[in-house]
Amino acid sequence: MRITTLSDNTTNRAGILAEHGLSLLVEVDGQRWLLDTGQTFTAVHNADVLGINLASISAVVLSHGHFDHTGGLRDLLRRVKDIRSSLTPISGQPSTWCAPKSAPATWGCPSPGRNWTAMARSFASLPSRLS
Repeated sequence: MRITTLSDNTTNRAGILAEHGLSLLVEVDGQRWLLDTGQTFTAVHNADVLGINLASISAVVLSHGHFDHTGGLRDLLRRVKDIRSSLTPISGQPSTWCAPKSAPATWGCPSPGRNWTAMARSFASLPSRLS
């Protein structure tokens, strides 16, 4: 297993951007999963700097719907058109796609899942609790 941090709060490498948010590339047995997408374009930028081809992602998994974990999805989908035209699943708990009514508007995913269907081909929902 190999885990590469694409977006995080800090960095110690020239050319790599930091932001409040998280994005990890997880590689296991030939599969490449992107866990979260960070807050903005930072994960895509950092992947470019590190020489990582995001077009070969097997799946995108969103841990939860906060903007600092889902905000980079739009930039990822715009940059990596292969994800939009393939069967690469974008998965998350059902709550990922809509912020709770009690949460401040800035806490949720910048664009709920129903708006992503034009940009990505398949969505899957993870069960609320994984065994």
